[in-house]
Amino acid sequence: MAEKTDTFWQEICIGISVAKEYNFEPVQCLPLGSGITGETFRLQAKSESIFLKRIDINKSSILNSEAESLKAISNTNTLKTPRIFAKGESANFAWLALEFVSLRSPDSNCAIKMGENLAAMHQNQNDFHGWHVNNWIGANKQRNSFLNDWPKFFKEFRLLPQLNQALDNNLDTSVFDNGQLLLEEISKLFTNYYPDPSLLHGDLWASNWASDLEGNPITFDPACYYGDRETRYSYDGIVRRFSSRFL
Repeated sequence: MAEKTDTFWQEICIGISVAKEYNFEPVQCLPLGSGITGETFRLQAKSESIFLKRIDINKSSILNSEAESLKAISNTNTLKTPRIFAKGESANFAWLALEFVSLRSPDSNCAIKMGENLAAMHQNQNDFHGWHVNNWIGANKQRNSFLNDWPKFFKEFRLLPQLNQALDNNLDTSVFDNGQLLLEEISKLFTNYYPDPSLLHGDLWASNWASDLEGNPITFDPACYYGDRETRYSYDGIVRRFSSRFL
């Protein structure tokens, strides 16, 4: 494997070997991609592959929060996620070793399963809206706290940060001012509607779920929190529409 003698890769292999309880020796390291949220690799051993993410150690909270969310979803036994094998910090990088899953585009039956599994996940509820740690939507930090008032949480921890970020990126001030006025009235949109705090993926759109080779839906790159389960549908409309079979 290229770079096999590097301290980073040696420590990765040790961490995976301890977690897997056998000597993990990759014969090939295939770079898969890179961007503002780090780099990804496929570590190919004789018997299996590992999906590895790494990022500058100063941004380790991105991978730590992702691991927290993957565990939360996995613990519901509803939606399939890649298994976490190991994570750590080595040679100025934070890293996360996950199950490598071969993916394909979901068909209509997979989309139906995804909708059913997602609905089952939403039955996992909490006493408060929010999450115990901050997490990330791509390279954008998503602040969290716990509140029992959903409109207040949605306003202060979801909509207002997006509005402020848009202003920082040259949003017209008149649009910003109108957004502020809307946020002041948001509680009126929830008259006689008191959503339960359901476990949400937090960043679910068409590129963050797929089908495995057996036709089962699998999701990844979550940024979980507890909130109104209908939030997901509004987000779908902003980013990209799902198949009608999914809904």
